Amino acid sequence: MKHIGNEIDKILSLKKIKRKEFATDKIGITPTYLSQILKKESIDAKLLEKFSKALNVPISFWFDEKSDVSATQNGNKNQIGNGNIIVESRANEIEHLKALLNEKETLLSEKERTIQILMKK
Repeated sequence: MKHIGNEIDKILSLKKIKRKEFATDKIGITPTYLSQILKKESIDAKLLEKFSKALNVPISFWFDEKSDVSATQNGNKNQIGNGNIIVESRANEIEHLKALLNEKETLLSEKERTIQILMKK
């Protein structure tokens, strides 16, 4: 297994993500705690899952024995590792927007149903 803290730090650097913002906005931890995590070789599985989602990296990435991490900019894509993992920088934003859209559609249909019920009275 890779040194988790080192790998997280590399990805943050490659993606030019500020540690403080990442810790508070994406993971929900203090920057001090993030600094402690970056020194650790391993972390709790639940926390590792949070990092995977926030960094848009498959959970399997952390268990790959290859330690080569390099990045090349290809438009909106960052290529990490040996080319097997391609991370879309906008993928999380798109998924979030899709979820918001679905939520709004549900609210609209509920409002419409409530209006129909009130009109019948």
